[in-house]
Amino acid sequence: MKKITFLFLTLCCVLPLLAYDMQDEVTLHTACGQGITFTAQGLEGYHFVKWSDGSKQVTRTFVPTRDSVITAIFEIDTTVVVFYDWDGTVLKRETLEYGQAIVTPATDPHRDADEQNIYEFDGWSPAVLPTAPAATPVLEYTAVYRTQKQDYDVFFKNWNGVELAKVHLDYGAKLDTCTSVPGFGGQNIPQRPGNDTCEYVFRGWDKTLGLVRGEETYTAVYDTVYYLFDVTLTVDERFGSVVKTPGLYQGGKYHYGDVVQITVTNIDQCYKFVNWTITGTTAEFADQMTYQFEIHEDMNLTAILEQLVFSVTIRANNPTKGQVGGE
Repeated sequence: MKKITFLFLTLCCVLPLLAYDMQDEVTLHTACGQGITFTAQGLEGYHFVKWSDGSKQVTRTFVPTRDSVITAIFEIDTTVVVFYDWDGTVLKRETLEYGQAIVTPATDPHRDADEQNIYEFDGWSPAVLPTAPAATPVLEYTAVYRTQKQDYDVFFKNWNGVELAKVHLDYGAKLDTCTSVPGFGGQNIPQRPGNDTCEYVFRGWDKTLGLVRGEETYTAVYDTVYYLFDVTLTVDERFGSVVKTPGLYQGGKYHYGDVVQITVTNIDQCYKFVNWTITGTTAEFADQMTYQFEIHEDMNLTAILEQLVFSVTIRANNPTKGQVGGE
């Protein structure tokens, strides 16, 4: 502690101290009734607290009434050192005196990976000082991490679950520009075999190709294109007509398995329906005027009409009395 000693002099012309000569102890003289100005200044790492008479003014004017000893009280500077994790969690907090070593947390902090990045501890920001500095109430350090993008497997599967491709991409990569995606640019277009009823045309994927956000599976989607079949009906239109269930598809055609009904109508009174002759199916003929069937292929049907033939018997009521004839 620094000490200032005041001695009274009877000379009234003594002036107050105008310049400070900083020392461990200084004795000043002033005339009775005159004030003296003095100050205190801490060395590096220390700060003034108060004077021994309770005053907390660093520089003050004092009017002594007797010989006095006034002591400047100093204390060492302290610094609160706080270490934070990336999310603001306090990892360590301690109060150090000036010059004490700053010690980082005993174990390096850890940051869990998220869907976007993997994190590796890379030090502190700002750089950690070796010791507590002077006149610094608080020092704060935050953990810094190196980041590495996560990478993910993205699977492309066919309609039946068979894997078509697997690509390994960083988080955030654009799938819709990845040349490894099947079907990209018309290459390696997924296929699905057709059957008796239809064929399948690749439309795309069950989800929109966007940015990679994690492991994902895309499944091929197909448009079903049914085969179209014709039903051709023929009849001698002089003696009748035919009708059929209208086809619902392009050009009045039918899909595989559609039920078609055909009917002979408006038959001339001198004709009768005999049967349908059929080509393009395993059936050779059908004998119903209204015929219903499932279509599995192109079919040609002809309605067979036959002219009615009547027998007219002409007889005499009594052959002994007369005879009849005709042609």
